[in-house]
Amino acid sequence: PEVTRLRHVVVRGGGGAGDVRFSRCGYAAAEGCAAASFRRCGAVRADGARGVAVRRCRSADVERAGAARVRGAGELRVGRCREADLAGCADAAVARCRAARADWCGALALGRCGSADVTRCGAVRVDRCRDASVSGCGAVAVRRGKVSVVEALKPVSPPPVDQQA
Repeated sequence: PEVTRLRHVVVRGGGGAGDVRFSRCGYAAAEGCAAASFRRCGAVRADGARGVAVRRCRSADVERAGAARVRGAGELRVGRCREADLAGCADAAVARCRAARADWCGALALGRCGSADVTRCGAVRVDRCRDASVSGCGAVAVRRGKVSVVEALKPVSPPPVDQQA
């Protein structure tokens, strides 16, 4: 089912196919659905969905999802997911995920993740991740785990035309 412009809505089970889509809702929650999609909502919550997609929501809380894909959330918390893919989030916390990817996030906290690939984020905190790669980010703090940090490389401009052979 598709739910649009409700102030407060909770869907459990997701109907026949188990898929539910929310658009422009104040508070929206999906529990035990096969797939949940949130677009331009205020606060959203997904628990136990196989697939979760969040796009341009103020805050999001995703728990026990198979795969979570988040684009443009203000405040985000992802926990116990198989795969988390984030981009453009202001303040994000990812914990106990098998694999995490983050790009262009402000503050990012990673805790107890299997593997993580982080690029172009502001402040990154890594705690107890088995294998994390951080590149092009501002401040990086590592508590425990294996983390490789790569500085962003500035593009090299070609030499002036008169110096080319």
